[in-house]
Amino acid sequence: MTRQAPTIAALLTAVGVALQFALIATGLNIWHRMALAYVVLIPLAVVLCKPGWRALFAWNTKHAVAGVTATIVMLAATFAVVYGIRAWSPELSAQIAGLMAWKSLVPAWQMWPLLIWVIFGEEIVWRGGVTMGFAKFGFWPAVGLGAVAFTLFHLAFGPPLLLVAAFGAGAVWSWLLLRYKSIWPPLICHLAWDVTVMLTLPLG
Repeated sequence: MTRQAPTIAALLTAVGVALQFALIATGLNIWHRMALAYVVLIPLAVVLCKPGWRALFAWNTKHAVAGVTATIVMLAATFAVVYGIRAWSPELSAQIAGLMAWKSLVPAWQMWPLLIWVIFGEEIVWRGGVTMGFAKFGFWPAVGLGAVAFTLFHLAFGPPLLLVAAFGAGAVWSWLLLRYKSIWPPLICHLAWDVTVMLTLPLG
C-alpha cells in the first residue's frame, strides 16, 4: 500500500463517475455501458492501485463460507425490506419494478456473461482498488468511503432507491473485504446476491 493510495482511490472514483456519465451519450443500454466502463477501469485499478492483489486473491475456504453466510443474511434483509416497501410505498415499489426490468434490456444469452463481468469489475475497482486505497484512514472510514464511492458510480443509472441499495450493499462488501482481507467474501456474496435478486428469485 503506497502513501498515495487514498489519492489514487479518489482519482479512480472520479474517473469512474465521469466515464459513466460520458457513456450515456453513446446510447448504449445500462449493461453495455457498465461492461464498457470496466474495460477501462479494471486495468486502471490493477496498474495504479497497490493493495496486494496476490494476497487479496489467495483462496481460503473460510472466505467462501463467509461470502455464502453474508449472502444469506443480505437476502433475508433484502426480501424483508422489499416486502415492507410493497406494503407501504407504491412509489418505491415502482422503482423496484423498474430496476428488475433491467434484465430485459439484453438478450438472455448476454445476461450471464455481462452480470459476471460487471460484478468482477465492481469488486476489483470499488473494493480492491478504492476501498483498500482508503484503508489508510482506518477500518470504518474505509468502509464508509468505499460505499460512498460505489454509490457515486451509480448516479448515472437510475432512481434514488438504487443509490440507497448501492450504499448499503457497498458498505457490506467493503466490510467483508477489510474484515477478511480477501476479495473472495465480497465477490461471492455480490455474485450470489445479484443472481438471486435479478434472475433466480427476482424481486419484480
